[in-house]
Amino acid sequence: MKSPLLQAQIKSLRFDPQSQSVLNDISLTVNPGEFILLLGRSDAGKSVLCRCLAGVIPAFEKAHLEGSVYISGRKTDEVRLADLTPSVGLITDDPQNQLFCPTLGEDLVFGPVNLRYPVLEVHQRVRQALEWVNLQGFDQRKPETLSGGEAQRGVLASFMTIGAPLLILDRATDQIDAEVRRDLYQTLIKFCRESGQSVILIDEQYLPLLPLADRLLILEKGRVAYDGASEDLPLSCLDRLNRPLNSLFLTRPSIPARVNRRPVLEVKNVSYTYPSGLLALREISLTVYPGECLVVLGPNGAGKTTLISLFNGLLIGDQGEVRINGLCTRTTPTAVLADRIGVLFQNPESQLFAGTVREEVGFALRLQGRPKEEVRTKVEALLEKLGLLHLANLHPYQLGRSLKQVVALAACLITDPPIIVLDEPLSHLGYPRNREILEIIAGLTRKGRTVILITHDHEAAYVLGTRLIFMESGRIISDSPNPGTCSISRQAFEPLGEGGV
Repeated sequence: MKSPLLQAQIKSLRFDPQSQSVLNDISLTVNPGEFILLLGRSDAGKSVLCRCLAGVIPAFEKAHLEGSVYISGRKTDEVRLADLTPSVGLITDDPQNQLFCPTLGEDLVFGPVNLRYPVLEVHQRVRQALEWVNLQGFDQRKPETLSGGEAQRGVLASFMTIGAPLLILDRATDQIDAEVRRDLYQTLIKFCRESGQSVILIDEQYLPLLPLADRLLILEKGRVAYDGASEDLPLSCLDRLNRPLNSLFLTRPSIPARVNRRPVLEVKNVSYTYPSGLLALREISLTVYPGECLVVLGPNGAGKTTLISLFNGLLIGDQGEVRINGLCTRTTPTAVLADRIGVLFQNPESQLFAGTVREEVGFALRLQGRPKEEVRTKVEALLEKLGLLHLANLHPYQLGRSLKQVVALAACLITDPPIIVLDEPLSHLGYPRNREILEIIAGLTRKGRTVILITHDHEAAYVLGTRLIFMESGRIISDSPNPGTCSISRQAFEPLGEGGV
């Protein structure tokens, strides 16, 4: 019998000796070739456990660990973190923090070259990894020119070139569109079966993977609530993890009438080319009316994020024009547009700059010259609604990725702009936080606000959208007023059957 890849006995883990323990009484063994789904609510401690299993805690991120973790027979706190690289790879949800070379190709060769693999083997590994993630020809692309999903696929490829026997994915595919994500998992599961590589996976869109997982590991408040096969899972455990989206909304947003209504957003024949020469948008035309919830879908690299960057004047098209409430973005200062449109981008860290959460959320109100008492009242009310009030005096960068995203969302909502643009607002969020944000978005549309939502969560698109557009290769290829009838809103829920692997 082969020796276990990983053995963990964690009695407790604290980030501060006086604080409450984050992990408790965890006993875990991972054998070669296992595909393990790690599930739990947003406060369960899943990401902390992943960092602990990979040796990041306590080697890089200091914490008090009572217990031990062994990877390939070596105790993680007795080995340099760099020396664990050939044995375990941890991929997180922020790809731009894991791509650091001038080109994607250089990122892919970085690991195997530093591990002194033969040159011909390095080239073979890079070529194969790019094929696995369907990024052939991207080796000369600069990481900053990649979409969020493309960057995540690039990070996955860079770890595949190393070939560590244990791969830990912490929401590492949450910005990848559903169809590509399914293909990636099929490839990954097949590779596990053939090579003996083991995978521990956190993915909030886990339902299609349940039939294929060798084991489910469910955490509840830092403790293991279930460790076993999916077919033996009690329904009560699954019910505590999630609840149906449709139970959240008594009524779906109605489709607003357009008769005698002026559009709030007009995009007329706009194209955009990046300085690198990449043509991202091709003659886009789009009209959005008050009260619509417009959902934008499409594969990674389709031009979705580039499109919304035109709405508030951050980018200006090569041709055509964009108007917000009649104001042309080409001639209107961005500061003026900011009062009319709030934008939340994929990476919350690109929007956080203040010293505390309270200052961050209230910045736009102070910029408008609102009275101090009004700013304080509005900020505290919104922080309380979003469950952030107890974090008000912390620096935003002290928070986890999901909480940073909620803070950035609060900063967009605080001025109550008539148009709210949200780029993957759910990508880093687990239950129940993601459902709370969905309720807020639904409430905005019921108040008559215009919402433009980019998402790979087709279930959310089905529930929230009054209109759906689908983009591909920089063009709008479909525009439907009733996304609930589109087949694309259902295909993400088809299980990955054994035949697909």
